[in-house]
Amino acid sequence: MSKRKQQAYDALMYSYKRIDILEITISIAGLYLLTGENIDLKTPCLQYSFILFIATLTTNLISQFTGAFANEQDYLMLSSDNDKRKKRYDTLSKILSTATVCLTIISAVLMILALVLLFLGLRGSW
Repeated sequence: MSKRKQQAYDALMYSYKRIDILEITISIAGLYLLTGENIDLKTPCLQYSFILFIATLTTNLISQFTGAFANEQDYLMLSSDNDKRKKRYDTLSKILSTATVCLTIISAVLMILALVLLFLGLRGSW
């Protein structure tokens, strides 16, 4: 892999890590706001927001595990001398990488929905 390509890949991975940290931070802040302040969770918007923040954290956690397993399979593929094993590791890595991307997108969408509902609920619109 060329040096430039490696730098681009490293920057991409750094960006993904930062997005994950941001999602976790925002979700925890939302949960804290909903439970730590004197906010009445009787409104549907705030109840759904609370649930979506928890779903965001859960989805993000699962995404972290699938990403780690995908990287492990990729490493095993590169370390193996057996062609059948290489193919199996490569297939598993691709499946897990796809799952990780899907879970990351779902996590981001859940967080955005949770924030929208939080703001609507705090405004008293719903």
